[in-house]
Amino acid sequence: MRDQSIMAVMTRTPVAVSPSASIIEAHQLMRRLGCHHLPVVEDGALIGMLSSHDLLKALVPDPDSQPATHSAALLHERPVSTIMSRRVTSLPEDGTLAEAARVFADGEFHALPVLGPARRVIGIVTTTDLLELLVAELATAPRAGPGAGRDKLLEELYEAVRHYLGSGRGDLEHGRLQLAFDAARECLDPGTREL
Repeated sequence: MRDQSIMAVMTRTPVAVSPSASIIEAHQLMRRLGCHHLPVVEDGALIGMLSSHDLLKALVPDPDSQPATHSAALLHERPVSTIMSRRVTSLPEDGTLAEAARVFADGEFHALPVLGPARRVIGIVTTTDLLELLVAELATAPRAGPGAGRDKLLEELYEAVRHYLGSGRGDLEHGRLQLAFDAARECLDPGTREL
């Protein structure tokens, strides 16, 4: 599993958004697709990422802001480029699951675009994708007894998920991730790992 290609779990040719799309358009697109991250692409190349957390900050007015600076009309006019993350961590198309798990273990990112030549987005991998793969692996793996060593990749992935779930980002409803985490935890032998 450690050296397995990221291509095995990534979503191929993910839907992307233009930096000139409005915040409302991006919000509607995420809702329709049921996703939490959109690559922002200009002239075919990745220039940013938009997360549901970015959208939430834009859609929920700051109590200290003036009502006129946060009207619904402005959200229809304000482009994605004003709220997207420009500092984007990505994986090359020959990246591995271990590389993705190491990035996710830091807890800062929950989706990584996978890039081909000329920074073209050929896929996207999320913490949920890796966790679902882990659940499938654990379901078919022989069960280890107390004290048995765990694969380093599994440890990194568990740490990334634990950090993510405890990161205070409860304002974003990641139900699928929570369900997958709970299922993975149930696969562990009692007492072998405190999560």
